[in-house]
Amino acid sequence: MKSSHSFLSSSLLLLISSIASAQNLGLASFQDTLGSQPIFAEFDAYLSSQASEKNVMLDTIAQTSDSGQTSPQIFVPINGASNGPSTSSSGRKRATDKQKRYYALRQMGYDDSGSGSQKRDLLPRHSNSTYGYHHDVFIPTPGVIRTVINDTEIVNLGCDVPLKWVTNGDKKHRLISTGLGNVISSVGDAVPFDGGIIWPVDSYFTIPELLSYTLCELGANSFFDAVKKQGLEDKLDNTPALTIFVPLHPDDSCTVLDQVIYDFVGYTPYLESKEYTAASGATLKVEKDAYGDLYVNGDKIVKTDIMVMNGVVHFVDNKPKAKPTYSAPPVKSTYMPEPSAYEESTSCEETATYPEPTTYPEPTTYPEPTTYPEPTTYPDPLRTRSQPATRRAPAVRKLPPTPSPLPTRSQPPTPLRAPTFPRPAAPPTL
Repeated sequence: MKSSHSFLSSSLLLLISSIASAQNLGLASFQDTLGSQPIFAEFDAYLSSQASEKNVMLDTIAQTSDSGQTSPQIFVPINGASNGPSTSSSGRKRATDKQKRYYALRQMGYDDSGSGSQKRDLLPRHSNSTYGYHHDVFIPTPGVIRTVINDTEIVNLGCDVPLKWVTNGDKKHRLISTGLGNVISSVGDAVPFDGGIIWPVDSYFTIPELLSYTLCELGANSFFDAVKKQGLEDKLDNTPALTIFVPLHPDDSCTVLDQVIYDFVGYTPYLESKEYTAASGATLKVEKDAYGDLYVNGDKIVKTDIMVMNGVVHFVDNKPKAKPTYSAPPVKSTYMPEPSAYEESTSCEETATYPEPTTYPEPTTYPEPTTYPEPTTYPDPLRTRSQPATRRAPAVRKLPPTPSPLPTRSQPPTPLRAPTFPRPAAPPTL
């Protein structure tokens, strides 16, 4: 083994021996494994049409196997995956030309554990009816994936530092953080081949964009306005190796360089619970709780590992600070003790100083209550203002006529006359 790889830990050596034992099991090559899985047919067809990318992938796999380096992981999109050569640009408002390059090479990477301190887990022995294998395979646990892309139009992480991704999850399921905050998910078990591992994923990876472009696409307009106002847009877009903690609720006093760390790309696997020095000299205290959540100066990081061309961005949920409520200052006592009989009295030239009287703010004045006009009264259609209402008098009940008084004794009664009857007619003469 070369001296440049002398830092490999015992776990990494075990990983290499596991890959070697997998080769002894007679695993198929990458091309044969890819062609034997129908779900990879579209990616296989694309790779066959791109001779340059295909040759780079095959040569890299061969060199890795010969040198004993960490085995490559290839995240192969399944048929119909989004953000690919034959699909749209993931619904983004503006697609750049760089998103149309390296469709195959962006899907390939290695575990970038540095000195080998990152933990590695063993994929347990089991039978897989879908892919038809039965053996042990070592795969890296959540960490950083180093690609083979070091094109300066794609990545600006420093001299000859290639593009990187951050992977999370467990032995069965992987989540890969890529550009523009897109997180790619695995959709099946890992498929080993002679020299590496294939992960089926649901989408092509998104190439990182400039910081300014990323902030606009993800809606961090308030922070981006502060970047432009402070004249830092060009500097933050082009300075290599940055870590930026973007507050979701920046106030007017937000200093952008208080949130930036130079010469350090702080992917979450690299962040430690300690104090970092920001570009402005301010202190950024990073802490991790028992659940694995990260905090910066007491504010929780709610969106991690957003890849940009020259570093990484984390979104911080800094709660808007409540406006302070007014509380009256304590009343200062104006009591002055009497001079003691044993103390000399103050001369006339010396004048006693008393504390300034406490001033209180003027009472708050509130506007006068709004007065509204009296409601409009409309005349009764049965009467007018000039003719006041008159009450109808109740109906008077008429009494029967009073009978004439009875005759008195002084008035002799009227003699009664015998009734006269008409004489009967004479009978007719016969």
